[in-house]
Amino acid sequence: MKGKTGFSTNTADRLLVDAAQVVLNYGEITETNLGATRDGTSFNLNRTFREMPFDGMRGPTKGMKRRERIEASIACNLLEMTKANLQLAIAGATDYTPDPADPDFDYIHGGPVADADYIDNVALVGTLSTGDDVIILIFNALPDGPLDFSTADADELVLPITFIAHFDPAEYDDETGEWEEPWEIRFPVAAS
Repeated sequence: MKGKTGFSTNTADRLLVDAAQVVLNYGEITETNLGATRDGTSFNLNRTFREMPFDGMRGPTKGMKRRERIEASIACNLLEMTKANLQLAIAGATDYTPDPADPDFDYIHGGPVADADYIDNVALVGTLSTGDDVIILIFNALPDGPLDFSTADADELVLPITFIAHFDPAEYDDETGEWEEPWEIRFPVAAS
């Protein structure tokens, strides 16, 4: 007996394969590879919709939903431990020189989140089985959540970081009431 399948001659060219790379400020002069990661990376598009109820409503009705909240994120477990990566993982963190100066250590401490702490974009760059890149971007990104990591014998420390996209305040001035969500996916035309 033959089973049904969605497999086609194009299937092998439509697979997103292997690990992805996390890039800060993708496509900008300040583009930087975040570093080696472990246990994969992830993109989460948490979109909340509100059902607008009306008298006599029998169930979900076409046209009666509106976007309520968008929270896009990219998460990774960063393997490379540097001063810059530690600062990046703690929103508002700054480095400073103690008095008297300590030539053996760089010092980092927390502080308020400033506009300069937001990263223009964070990209998750993956690869299709054809070799073409698929690029997922979040904009105005800031690391969110607690800084929580631990060490163990015969293992390496990983620094879990979740970057959250933020709306640009200029979006709130749009008189049309329409707003762009702070994320995008760039999918190669050749693979579409």
